[in-house]
Amino acid sequence: MKTHFSLHCVVRILFFAALTACAKTSEKEIRNYTVASERLLITREVWGNDEPVTYPVYLVKEGGAIEWSPFDHIITGFVYTPGFEYRISVIVEPFDATGVFDDAPSETYTLRAIDSRLEKRSEDLPAGTVCE
Repeated sequence: MKTHFSLHCVVRILFFAALTACAKTSEKEIRNYTVASERLLITREVWGNDEPVTYPVYLVKEGGAIEWSPFDHIITGFVYTPGFEYRISVIVEPFDATGVFDDAPSETYTLRAIDSRLEKRSEDLPAGTVCE
């Protein structure tokens, strides 16, 4: 009888674990971006520095957007080369930043695929862009 009860508990635990794992993978999202050939310099306060820091961020158009938007995130696996415009697909997953630091991102970005890479200067870039 104890063996039957233990087996039943193990099966329930495995079933719950499988459901939890499936729930986590369903939170993934695929997004498509066009990444500009130049980056935008922004200045902001950064955790751990006394003075504001200036650094480059990607300029992207998500999906069929018309205007470029600053994208201040790391895309794991994406190697950016200035002077090239990219069309990429990215896996976006929620990130629990509780206890990490105040301005930690709520999502992680991982390169799924580079759909195209063209050597060109992107059009209609905002002021403040640099091709470093």
